[in-house]
Amino acid sequence: MNIYVWKYTKAQGFQTVTLIDYAISVIWIRRYQETGEFELYLPATAELFSLFLDDLTFLTKEDEIETAMKVESVQLTTDPEEGDRLIVSGRSAECILSQRIVTNRNIYDEIRADSVIFRLIYNNAIPHAQLIESRGIPEMANGTIIDGFEETVSGSFYMENLLDSVWSICKTGHIGFRTIFTGSGFINQPYAGADRTQKVIFSSEFENLGNTEYLYDMTNYFNSVTETAKKENWICEATVTDNSEGMLLIEHHVESENLDTSEMTADDLRTELNRRAKNNLYQSKVKQEFSGEIVNTEMYRYGIDYNLGDKVNIVNGYGIEGTAIVTEITETEDASGYRLIPTFSDWKVIT
Repeated sequence: MNIYVWKYTKAQGFQTVTLIDYAISVIWIRRYQETGEFELYLPATAELFSLFLDDLTFLTKEDEIETAMKVESVQLTTDPEEGDRLIVSGRSAECILSQRIVTNRNIYDEIRADSVIFRLIYNNAIPHAQLIESRGIPEMANGTIIDGFEETVSGSFYMENLLDSVWSICKTGHIGFRTIFTGSGFINQPYAGADRTQKVIFSSEFENLGNTEYLYDMTNYFNSVTETAKKENWICEATVTDNSEGMLLIEHHVESENLDTSEMTADDLRTELNRRAKNNLYQSKVKQEFSGEIVNTEMYRYGIDYNLGDKVNIVNGYGIEGTAIVTEITETEDASGYRLIPTFSDWKVIT
């Protein structure tokens, strides 16, 4: 896996400075509703060590410039016998948004999810007349709304991390998000995966699914939420439940954060707590994940036959069959060769 190293300076913008084709190992992970990450394991030299020691170094794969990774950590290990090594790691370009917080209160009620994302980013990171100049990122722009998309969200964002807010909207609104690198800047783009369940099937029968791992976990699942907040000398609360009873009822308490109650009436506070409780209940799900190593990459080619965020069919040898979203793509390359491993989440079992 060949990796380009890019440097950014305000005077010259983005420029490629070298191509790395000698990594001992590469891990390259892209995610649908979370920030991706990477790790390079390299033979160390003084020149290579100094190359990564600044705040604005980015990496791209030679065959795909759009996914850029920002270098955030460099670890040097010296060993006279085995040789000196560098471990370079970081996150995908979406992490740039984590450098901002949502500074003005933003309240949205049944607004398209992609529009809310664009508004939050515009208000806190895209240069415009009302934004403090130092907060603007001239090299960043918003993309286009998702054609035909109608999923709406409701929410209130204030003094929260901008990137955390974006991922929260993505999960509630059932969309993905990318910060696309163009070679001269970045474009923020929400997107929705395609339904490929009739065309793409991964199964042992088709000999395109190797080692698999299925997880069913309800450790953090609940079906009743009580949200509370303190206003002066009294506690206000709101409870939302799915009407489960007895041993099926699992209660959970959340003490609301980042909520300024000083200027809210009692009714307004209850309404906000009820909205937050509904959102927390919605996000509480039994965790079901299915990961599998693709064996026959010629049958279904990533980036052509299916993409991150697409819905596909999965069948394993234990009678587990269902549709799932491709939520993560991990590419690895080392002495053992190249592997592409998708992770399938949002599992829905076919009965």
